[in-house]
Order: sequence, then C-alpha cells, then structure tokens
Amino acid sequence: MDWRILAGGIMLLLLVLFWVGVVVYRMKGQLLILQQQAEVLRELSDEILYEYHLDSKSLIPIGKCSLLLGEGEDYRRATGALVNSFVFHNDTCQTTEVWIPLPGGRKQRFKSMNSSILNRHGNLDRIIGKLIPAEKEGQTT
Repeated sequence: MDWRILAGGIMLLLLVLFWVGVVVYRMKGQLLILQQQAEVLRELSDEILYEYHLDSKSLIPIGKCSLLLGEGEDYRRATGALVNSFVFHNDTCQTTEVWIPLPGGRKQRFKSMNSSILNRHGNLDRIIGKLIPAEKEGQTT
C-alpha cells in the first residue's frame, strides 16, 4: 500500500471527525438556548405544570405547581391524588378531572391535561402535564 493513500485516508478521517465535532458543538449550543427559553417561559407562565417519571414513580412540580402542592405531608397527599388520577391507555396518559388536597385542609378541582413522552422503544417513559383550575374551565366547585 502506498503511504500517500494511507496519509490521504487519515487526513480525510480527521476532516470528517473535525466536521462532526463542529456540528455537535453547534447543536449543543442550540439545545442550551432552547433549554434557557423553556425555563424563562415556565417562569413567565401562569400555568401549573408537572412532569411524572414512570421509572422512578416521581412527580416533579414545575414553577407554580410546587407552590400549589405545598411541602411535606401536604405535598405527598396532593401528588398522590394527582398520580392516582392518571388514566393510562395504549402508552398514553389521558386527560382527567381530579380533586387536589391543598395546604390548609381544603380541596380544589382541576382538569389534568397530560401528554405522553415515549422512549426510543415506543414505551411510555414520562408524562408532562398541566393542571387547570375548574373555575377557569367555567365550572364551579
């Protein structure tokens, strides 16, 4: 084998690796910007958002949702009520109505709107949702 062909192949490989590195670096920067935009929108929004991870069975309140659900025992009761309201069907979680126990001993009715996130195998991985107070839906409690 001629050393010039080998050297040319190595140079081509190095150029491809450099190009892949540049593309990955740019994508990482774009993802960082999108993540920052999502954080700002969450802070500005008056929506009550949450994320539920099926593997760890943990509910993560986002933004105003953590204020609504409270802390300690109040939080455990409220998240338990929300998680128990989830209706699963064919790897999706459907919209439901739920009474959430709030801090101070009172309960409030919400509509729970859910979107299912599937993993790369097509199985339900997590649920992203929001709570809409019944009053905003034109209902009374």
